[in-house]
Amino acid sequence: MAGGKEANGAVTLISSTSSSGDENPVRGNWGNKLDFLLSSLGYAVGLGNVWRFPYLAYDNGGGAFLIPYVVMLAFAGLPLFFMEVSFGQYASEGPISAWKAIPMMRGVGFGMLAVSLYVGIYYNVIITYTIYYLFASFTSELPWIGCDHEWNTVNCSERFKECLYDGGDPVIGMTVLNATHNVIVGNGSCLPLENLTTESLAALRIQSLDGDEYDISRYSDPLRTYRVRSSEEFFTRRMLQQTESIGDFNGVSWQLALCLLLAWVIVFLCLIKGVKSSGKVVYVTATFPYLVLVILFVLGLTLDGHEEGIRFFITPDWTHLSDPGVWLDAAVQIFFSLSAAWGGLITLASYNKFHNNCYVDSVFVATANCVTSVFAGFVIFSIVGFMAKQLDREVDEVVAEGFSLAFVAYPEAVALLPVPTLWAILFFLMLLTLGLDSQFTIIETIVTAIVDAFPEKLRKRKIYVLGGLCCFCYLVGLICVSRSGIYWVNLLDSYGASFPLLIFAICECASISWVYGSRRFINDIRCMIGDGWVDFPGFYWWPINWCIITPALLSFVLIFNWMSWSPPEYDGEFPWWAHMIGWIMISLSIGWIPAVMLYEFLIGKGGVAERWRAMSSPRATWGPALQSHRQEAWDTHVKHGTTMGGKLEGGIEGNDHAPYDNANEPAVMYTPEDNKGYDEDAPVTSLAFKGDENEERGNWGNKADFILSCLGYAVGLGNVWRFPYLTYESGGGAFLIPYFIMLMFAGLPMFFLEVSFGQYCSQGPIKAWKSLPMMRGVAYGMMVVSATVGISYNIIITYCIRYLIASFTTKLPWVDCDNPWNTKYCSYKFRDCVDNGTVFLEDGSCVVPESLSPEERIAFGVVEIAPGNYSVENITDPLAKMRVRPSEEYWKLEVRRESASMGETGGIVWPLAGCLALAWIIVFFCLIKGIKSSGKVVYVTATFPYLVLCVLLVLGLTLPGHEKGISFFLTPDWEKVADPQVWLAAGVQIFYSLSAAWGGLITLASYNKFHNNCYADSMFVALANCFTSVFAGFVIFSIVGFMANELDQEVSEVVDQGYGLAFIAYPEAVALLPAPPVWSILFFLMLLTLGLDSEFAIIETVVTALVDEFPDTLRQRKPLVLVCVCTIGYLLGLICVTEAGPYWADLLDQYGASFSLLMFAVFECMGLMWIYGAKRFKNDIRAMVGDGWVNFPIFHWWVLNWCAITPAILVFVLIFNWTNWSDPEHNGPYPGWARAIGWLIIMATLIWIPVVWVYEFVRTPGTVYERWHAMSTPRPEWGPAVAQFREEAFEVHRKNGTTMGGRLVLKGGPGGHVSDDAINGKVTDADRSHDNPAYDETDTV
Repeated sequence: MAGGKEANGAVTLISSTSSSGDENPVRGNWGNKLDFLLSSLGYAVGLGNVWRFPYLAYDNGGGAFLIPYVVMLAFAGLPLFFMEVSFGQYASEGPISAWKAIPMMRGVGFGMLAVSLYVGIYYNVIITYTIYYLFASFTSELPWIGCDHEWNTVNCSERFKECLYDGGDPVIGMTVLNATHNVIVGNGSCLPLENLTTESLAALRIQSLDGDEYDISRYSDPLRTYRVRSSEEFFTRRMLQQTESIGDFNGVSWQLALCLLLAWVIVFLCLIKGVKSSGKVVYVTATFPYLVLVILFVLGLTLDGHEEGIRFFITPDWTHLSDPGVWLDAAVQIFFSLSAAWGGLITLASYNKFHNNCYVDSVFVATANCVTSVFAGFVIFSIVGFMAKQLDREVDEVVAEGFSLAFVAYPEAVALLPVPTLWAILFFLMLLTLGLDSQFTIIETIVTAIVDAFPEKLRKRKIYVLGGLCCFCYLVGLICVSRSGIYWVNLLDSYGASFPLLIFAICECASISWVYGSRRFINDIRCMIGDGWVDFPGFYWWPINWCIITPALLSFVLIFNWMSWSPPEYDGEFPWWAHMIGWIMISLSIGWIPAVMLYEFLIGKGGVAERWRAMSSPRATWGPALQSHRQEAWDTHVKHGTTMGGKLEGGIEGNDHAPYDNANEPAVMYTPEDNKGYDEDAPVTSLAFKGDENEERGNWGNKADFILSCLGYAVGLGNVWRFPYLTYESGGGAFLIPYFIMLMFAGLPMFFLEVSFGQYCSQGPIKAWKSLPMMRGVAYGMMVVSATVGISYNIIITYCIRYLIASFTTKLPWVDCDNPWNTKYCSYKFRDCVDNGTVFLEDGSCVVPESLSPEERIAFGVVEIAPGNYSVENITDPLAKMRVRPSEEYWKLEVRRESASMGETGGIVWPLAGCLALAWIIVFFCLIKGIKSSGKVVYVTATFPYLVLCVLLVLGLTLPGHEKGISFFLTPDWEKVADPQVWLAAGVQIFYSLSAAWGGLITLASYNKFHNNCYADSMFVALANCFTSVFAGFVIFSIVGFMANELDQEVSEVVDQGYGLAFIAYPEAVALLPAPPVWSILFFLMLLTLGLDSEFAIIETVVTALVDEFPDTLRQRKPLVLVCVCTIGYLLGLICVTEAGPYWADLLDQYGASFSLLMFAVFECMGLMWIYGAKRFKNDIRAMVGDGWVNFPIFHWWVLNWCAITPAILVFVLIFNWTNWSDPEHNGPYPGWARAIGWLIIMATLIWIPVVWVYEFVRTPGTVYERWHAMSTPRPEWGPAVAQFREEAFEVHRKNGTTMGGRLVLKGGPGGHVSDDAINGKVTDADRSHDNPAYDETDTV
């Protein structure tokens, strides 16, 4: 065997296979494919498939539960299963060493080991229970039958029946007994009737008749509420010998201790040769459960009552599908059932041969696991149905889950079968083998991780590692077989394997897809299974899930778990110190993640960027273990435009790889000789490689990225909560006339102007003004507005998250007036009083009419129908004029907890502060790689709102009253068209709706490729934005019409806009729909995605401007810039989530994005058209889109608007705004100091324009004319970023009679970039290939 090794001895690279047939002679491989399949199946198919899933399905809608179950399998279970199997097989390493791929995430591996250790300890205790029951089954009479054992108490359920037997004949059902018959008395004793006193007979409701007879027709078991099944007493009192609390240790149960020892001996012997021995044991342990299940199923189908049990299991209850809790249960079940994020799948797959088809294996095992769960449900419920029949009970009275099913209900059912001993042995053998399969992998995971961490010292001593681990776990596990052991088992189960696993899974998906790179990971898989599988279109499904859907779904499950978390219990609450132990366990599992990140950062060398790069890039030893496979992987990555990550030991001369991949560098054209780059376009689902034109800043992955990002930026919350109301208020259908006219003369021209401007120069909004240095203040003002709005806009997103989380409940919290936050003014208080036949008083209390005086009854309108009988149907509401909707009280008093004035800050509303933090975290992670990550996130966030709008429209059109709402929306009022205010409203709406003059469009377009058709893109996005507004109007008013119909009110009384529509009116309407939580979740998810799209562009605008302003310092540190922006945004936003937060949010909204934007737009048009030159700007566009578009006669329309019409309309709107200005209010006028802050915000945006003018004028030498000429002339570096396109632009301008403005500077040939000196404004004669006049003075028309 020959190979290379790192100096630290961490990995040995193998170049030949061993004589044993193993590819990897150091670690070994599975004997054959079946070993791996059965081991994986045995690991995934565990006790939960038998004792958890059947009950869960029955409890969550029967057959209907399979819909969310299969959906969650497709979107969460299978993707994660496939990811882990592929990850382990590619690296041939355990769950710690495999994270050489991303060293900073090694803490995930350590956390997996901690969880596996916790679970391995208590899981073997459950196996111990099955061994105990298995031994107890080898008897002619099962010991959990009957109540005549020493461990039974007076509460044993069979005692009542046994006491009433007389000579073997039952007397139940008889009404008269003689004096010699026995009955159960209050203390549980069984006494003859003749021995009871008169008082005792009366207490038992037994009547003495003539002679020696007694009437027992009213007699019942005095202990019926305390009865315990005999099987339950065997479990708790015989086997567990359970104490009353976790603190009552009371010694070890030595019978269980011996069974526990046997369990660990079995595990040790089956793993003594690692996968070589366990891979053969599973031929029995993984298949035997299926044999038993088939036998039990056949038996079950022959038993009386089986059909009733199966009916309970599969009968669908479709109403459950509207319950979010059902979908949560499905996600949790599929996640834990497939055993993802434990490290076990990585371990098992690490022993595969490199070219094993892990794709097919993953789909087979995951699907087989789910089929097993369903099949086990049929088996369990067929027997449970028989049990219910025998006991004359309903199925839901005997069915159970977990310990209660395995060790109480099912043993009791088995006792009712013919030959019960046989079935008990088979059942507990099945549980034993199910448990052992999972336990094998759990322990093998720990052992493999330890050995892989210290291969030179421990590889040959693996048996000692296994022996030591088994001994350690046995000793620790002894506490679980003490008399209080069941409490410890439940404590370990509740805390040991809880939400840390979800965190591990999210970290896995996020880091492998976003940091390591989904394209690189896809090519890792390609190396193993070949092009045929990976290039098949269906393979796109996996990266889409890995990058977005699966982590989002798991995050939802995690947040919902946190929101609904309550301290675990077992037979009462655990003491505080037990909870403390539980939280320490959780900390010891998830604490590894930040600890390892910090460690990797501290041991790194260099600046922050260098340390980040080192800790987020693969180690040199990362990659396949076998030398020949490393060569294959290397070639595959080179061919498909990514890098392997690790070094190629002993490879082709001159093909040595860098010690790590620069994860922050943009993509380059990969060649075998120079393979050092990392494609920043990692989280994409397209598998075709396309190099970035602008290697320094990067480009969109494809055209759809830009289109969807622009659409998401333009289509925001205003399209849904502002436009529909504005249309209704401004003339209905007639409003569309001024709306589309304003679109043509103001909206579209401004949109096209900014997109063209940004795309041409490939710079953010500040650097783009190199074209006209004196106007750079406009860009600074845009940045201030974007920063201000970014803060306030994320507050709205925070509200959406708060409502979204609150919607995950069976009853929406804003539907009634019975909540702690409701006041006496809540509108349903009066209705509830009347419905209960009571009278509502002014103090908020409800009293019965009898308690009122005759005068009061007359005053309230109470009618006396008959003496003592009153009617309250026509009573008056004393608070009728002060009534408030429950949705409004929820909004103001619970969500925002609004104070009485802006000066009363109060405390922070912590639920909102948490949601605000989540909002900023979402923004951060979606922008962590700039447009390369946000450009893929918008595939969901920009399209999901359209899906929801379509669903809501279909729903709305099926509701009564929808036509009334739509009629209010569309019916034209032609007189309104003559109202100037309507035209002003149309101009303002179209301007703000298209998000012009914020800098965002310039930013988004700056990442386009130079020859992208920005003309067609602008038309499409602007028209789609307007169409969305109109379409949203139909959706909103169809639902509002239904709401008005249900409340018996006019549409005008319930319709609203802004916050009132989104958080009061629409939530109230949703509460009237069938399955309201579903529609509420969809609506607020839609609002969330609408808001996030716009927020992404706003924050990217700020970050891009900062990075472009200081490229040498910040470009390599862009993630840190983003962190700082998000952190500052969060801290400043905290004032908006105090009790006075609503006042601050409105203040920022009304002053931060007011007429400043109109002024920016006017200056943009005037600056670019009148100073830079309309003709020059038109030729800039010509250089990008070609002569065909620009020479078409209609193109003159745009120049005409830019030069005259658009700025004139904007000036009109601006002046009209000024003349009609009134100070903003919120619950009354703002105090003077608040208005002063508002004007300071406006000044902070506008002041930059004159300041930059003065600065440019003062710093420029020469005469007044020379200074003006310099500040109004493009900088030398102005123009396209890539030298090839500068050459093209130069020729286009020369040919069409204008100048480019900047100098033509080439470096490195036609494909190069502008020289560094040029970027910094330092151009020498040696750089100049053509002398280009700086400014065409005739270019102003």
